[in-house]
Amino acid sequence: MSKYTGVRCPVCSKKFATADDVVVCPVCGAPHHRNCYMEKGECVFQGEHITGKEWEAPRETPAEGEEPARPATKRCPGCGSHNPADSIYCQTCGNRLAAAHGTGEGQRAGQVFQSWVFPNYDGQFDADTMVYGGLKPDDTIDGQRVGDVAVYVGSSTSYFLPRFKMFSDGAHAVSANFGALVFSYFYFFYRKMYLVGALLLALSVASMAANFMTVREMLPQLIHDPSFAPFVSLMEQWDLPINLPSEEVNQETAKFYDRIYRIARMVNFCARMALAMFANYLYYRKVMKSMNVIRARLGEAEGPRYQSVLAVRGGVSNMNTFGAAFTMAVAYYCIYALVFQGIF
Repeated sequence: MSKYTGVRCPVCSKKFATADDVVVCPVCGAPHHRNCYMEKGECVFQGEHITGKEWEAPRETPAEGEEPARPATKRCPGCGSHNPADSIYCQTCGNRLAAAHGTGEGQRAGQVFQSWVFPNYDGQFDADTMVYGGLKPDDTIDGQRVGDVAVYVGSSTSYFLPRFKMFSDGAHAVSANFGALVFSYFYFFYRKMYLVGALLLALSVASMAANFMTVREMLPQLIHDPSFAPFVSLMEQWDLPINLPSEEVNQETAKFYDRIYRIARMVNFCARMALAMFANYLYYRKVMKSMNVIRARLGEAEGPRYQSVLAVRGGVSNMNTFGAAFTMAVAYYCIYALVFQGIF
């Protein structure tokens, strides 16, 4: 940390103190306060990584005959990433930096790291290619520069780009995406895949509506179930009467809605599993199609204007995720009010 004392954090502009917790970008070597880095979620110079530019500390005017002081970094011999000068272990691959010189351990660690994380890349491993998943920015995927695809994808480029490259080289479309599996329609809205997200959201709403209808038909039976007694007691304490639709359960109607609910739930589950297995391929097709449309409209395939449009049209959207959650909450309230109107 002493190497960075007095240097300003590029996020908050405060000078680093001796006791500060500093994180160094593995790509360009820029130091950040850990809290600043976590708050921003990426290096402040992320947009310049494409050019291969490395961070340099502001140079102070040296005394006559002296060399200007410059905070040093250790470059991992295994994966090539930048680390604070007093680091013992690499922040990227975990290699022990102090023991790497002259032993070959760093290079072997880098080779293992490369084979596990970037199996599609067979060139010289370099930290500057980490943001591209082991590819080089001037490589192409379906005629698009890897660097431009990275601008469009925005976050998680090291995850998506090698998979996009495999798809373009003819690999099969099945590639499990656990984010899509766990977060369902939230994930697809986050990645701006609106059609798929809307489909999964509609299936979830349909399943919820069928479940509510089943519960409504079974209420007369549930009210007299011993396990339901605490709820009935609570309603009585609050002086909230329960107006049952009928005294007897219509078994046929209840079975019909229960069957609909089970079918809707099964369809929702199968769709969710299938789309999670093909999520990476669907996103790949969406990215390539969108980039081709942007290129055709602008009449250019390079330059700041092209990359600016890619960044705006691509990337991720937290607002879309919030919008999906809000839509689901509104749907829940509306269906509940319609189904149980006059009962509670």
